[in-house]
Amino acid sequence: MNLTILQTELNTDPVNLGYAALISSGYDQSIADLLNNISGAGAAPIQLNVQPRGDFLISLLPAVNALSSASADLQSKWDRLLQVACSNDSIAVGSPAIKAVLDAAAQDGIITTDQRASIGMRIGSRAEVLLGAGTIIVHQQIAQILRGTN
Repeated sequence: MNLTILQTELNTDPVNLGYAALISSGYDQSIADLLNNISGAGAAPIQLNVQPRGDFLISLLPAVNALSSASADLQSKWDRLLQVACSNDSIAVGSPAIKAVLDAAAQDGIITTDQRASIGMRIGSRAEVLLGAGTIIVHQQIAQILRGTN
């Protein structure tokens, strides 16, 4: 983990989360909680590299609706691709192959470009926005950054 990014975040508080008061009070756990919160001012959309199958399929519901009015050839093409997607526990939405398939779905009119852009996205905590999906900050890291201690 890049602690320099986290140190800059705490020193500059670019989204005004109120670190200064917590730092001066020594509330390391509260700072960690604020950074790990998936709601509030620090939370923002993040891009995932891998998405659980269920989430991926929910994001494709508009495509299922669009297929009902598509040509037989288009239905057949996308039915096969959806079956492949259903056979995996997770989908590597960040991979070039999956990105190409999703781009093709948008080109075929099965999903819109906005729907395409939202696939593989979720709201992440401030820690995830800064350091990547799945990042969790613990109070010991805050103490290390602020005081060089655990």
